[in-house]
Amino acid sequence: MYLDYPALRQALAVSLRHFSPRRAGTAALYGATHLTFRQLTATMQRVDDLLYPAYRDQAVTAPVFIYANPRSGTTLLHRLMSLDEERFATIKLYQTIFASVTTERAFEALGRVDEVRLGGRLRGVVDWINDTFFDRWEDVHPLGIDQPEEDELTFLYSFLSPTIGLAVPYLAELDRSVWFDALPADTRRRFMDHYERALKRFLFAEGGDKRLLDKNVFLAPRVPAVAARFPDAVFIHLVRHPAEAVPSFISMFYEAWKTHSPDIAMDSAEARALCDVALRYYEDGLRAQAALPPERFITVRYEELTADPRATVEGIYERLGMTMSAAFRERLAAATREERGYESKHTYSLEQFGITRAQLYKRFQAVYETYGYALDPASATDDPSPSANCAA
Repeated sequence: MYLDYPALRQALAVSLRHFSPRRAGTAALYGATHLTFRQLTATMQRVDDLLYPAYRDQAVTAPVFIYANPRSGTTLLHRLMSLDEERFATIKLYQTIFASVTTERAFEALGRVDEVRLGGRLRGVVDWINDTFFDRWEDVHPLGIDQPEEDELTFLYSFLSPTIGLAVPYLAELDRSVWFDALPADTRRRFMDHYERALKRFLFAEGGDKRLLDKNVFLAPRVPAVAARFPDAVFIHLVRHPAEAVPSFISMFYEAWKTHSPDIAMDSAEARALCDVALRYYEDGLRAQAALPPERFITVRYEELTADPRATVEGIYERLGMTMSAAFRERLAAATREERGYESKHTYSLEQFGITRAQLYKRFQAVYETYGYALDPASATDDPSPSANCAA
């Protein structure tokens, strides 16, 4: 299992530079949990090499990657498309934690024992875990140990993930973890070797005959590397108005910061640094759209997805050249009856984070113009101190 030691050292140095007992305690808890699961997974992956060496020959054919800035509808689209169980293999949360063929086979065996001999008691444990640990995230990002989820833990286990910023809230100083595209070419290559093996393990464990459907909101700076490694991959990029997506993105991290860093204000440099991350992600999306042929890059607008999710999915299938089975059409129709017009209860405003809409427009002007987003007329006045940098 790959570990980027320079990124680990950088995160430790930043933690020491901004030391506080409360943050240190949280980091120690996160670190112990991280190390335990990582070591268990690494051990099971070594067992894979002994028991299931054929996974190395598993093809990763025409994978589909859904990505966007966080809080832009990826979870909704991912879960709707994952209902096509005949076509797609979709990673679930527990499969990102225990990324091993051996572990998957063990869980499958436990499931059979639970069904035949235990009367569903283990299923009850799974439901208890979901209710106990994930309910509080329902309005931020719906989670479940057995629900489709993004594969960010593969990056986090290697310390190449901005989610480190949930525990170390200084993303401006964590460039090694945040900006995959800026890493040395050899580092990117070695990680991509590891990432490809992870996807092969998953598809092999799922039977090997399905198409990967992946979702990751931090994929933007990694798209060039992923597109090069999988030359038949298709990327579905969701876009949402920056004035809605950016504060929701910042708040996702701020909710975690409140537990260990109450000294960090909403109107802070740390919060505004996330605005700069969001901008880079939008810019990366524009670059990917320009670099990839149209058959490999599909743009979906958030407002269209939430207004008519069924029609949006049907349009994506048409772009992918895929037909829908009758069974999937029925599941999609049932699911979208509940999702039409969905609005998150998790809302924050830009101003709470010290950012005006005029500043955002100046910083994201190319995004506004490319996607035809309007600046709110109520905030279209000249800003007294307009900035080209969210964190200024």
